[in-house]
This record gives sequence, C-alpha cells and structure tokens, in this order.
Amino acid sequence: MAVATPPAGVSNGELIRWAFGVINEHDVAPLRAVWSDAVVERFPDQTCRGQDEVAGYFADLFAALPDVHMDVTTIVEQGEDVFVHWHLTGTHTGAPLQGVLPTGCALAVDGMDHFVVRDRRSSRTSSSSTRCSSRTRSACCRPTVRPATAP
Repeated sequence: MAVATPPAGVSNGELIRWAFGVINEHDVAPLRAVWSDAVVERFPDQTCRGQDEVAGYFADLFAALPDVHMDVTTIVEQGEDVFVHWHLTGTHTGAPLQGVLPTGCALAVDGMDHFVVRDRRSSRTSSSSTRCSSRTRSACCRPTVRPATAP
C-alpha cells in the first residue's frame, strides 16, 4: 500500500517513483501534493491543465481499466528532469475508454514520461506511448457505438 503523503528528503526520481505507487493504488488524492497548481500533463490522447483535469484523467482511467497497473522499468533523473520508462497493463472492463465502449480486452502498453519537478512539485509532464501490440490496437479500437440488436 502506498504512503498517503509524499516522502520527505528523497530525490525527484524517488518522488516520482512514489507517485507511480499511488497510481497503482488507484488513489488520486495524494497525488495533488506533488502536482503544482498550474500543472500541465500532456498525455497521448489529451492535454490536461490544472490539478482537477489531471485528477479527472486518472479517475477516468481507473474507471475504464479497474485493474490498471503501471510498472516502472527505468527512472533517470538530472536536476529538475525525471524520465520514466513504464509498462502499463489493464483490462478494459469498466467505463468507456477514450470514447470506446468496454471491450474486455487486456491492454499492454509501454511508454515514457518526462516530468519537470520544481520544489517537490511536478509542473509539467509529457507522456508518450511507445508500443501497443497490434492485437491490443485491433481489439480495443472498435467503433464507439454498438450495433443495434434485432427485436
């Protein structure tokens, strides 16, 4: 179980590693302590500005993928810059994801984040997905409307 408050006296990289642990607990509230008021998160599918939009993004992710988990593969930090290579897994059994109705598909996505951390708060993040299997893409990128059933 992740600690509800950010650890004191750790490097920027360890602070971000803690944040990934909190994400894996599906608890957005503690993350607000490490997001600046003017945080900008550039996800592959949208840009979120401010704590409320970022929190909403993660809440939607948790609702769509109830078992979502992000493994940290590598963290590299230099000063304010922290780079994280991660591997996300989850099953699309909850709410719609990016407009796609639940498919029941298992997702496995590799990605990279670049965090800028100033005064123990993340002010900017750029995120990119580096690989999504063709099986995942074809299964989870279905039309947003299910066909009508015959009476």
